[in-house]
Amino acid sequence: MSKCDKCIHKPICEWVEENCKEFHMNAEHNECDMFYEVNETVACGAAEAKNTAFDHTIEMMRSPDYKERFKAEYLQTKIRYEKLKSFNTRIEAAHKTRFAKPGSMVEEPAHDCPLDVLREQQSIMGQYLHMLELRAVIEGIDLTCLED
Repeated sequence: MSKCDKCIHKPICEWVEENCKEFHMNAEHNECDMFYEVNETVACGAAEAKNTAFDHTIEMMRSPDYKERFKAEYLQTKIRYEKLKSFNTRIEAAHKTRFAKPGSMVEEPAHDCPLDVLREQQSIMGQYLHMLELRAVIEGIDLTCLED
């Protein structure tokens, strides 16, 4: 029985636990408070990271106000888009520096998917963000408050 069997966050908790195992990461779940400490061991090596990017969107997703849920969806999509974009850029930089002089080459992050598929996913996510931004203007939803 999972720690989250009676928790409203159960689907999210199960997803994080499953994907952390899949990506060779260790996740610590602190009794359904939706805060995960992640020791990242993929792509960039053994960097310590805290997955707090989504923490403040959890309450927004549970809001009865659709505008708050909309903002959370936008923010989560934007975070995922930026991470994918960064990952794709590191792969491309490694390809571009493959024949560079020793010491100036960029190490390619591990990935199983071809770069063109990852780039297409990034493009579609960018189009989706654009649609959300367009809807926000039409529906009077302020997304500027979500910017860093």
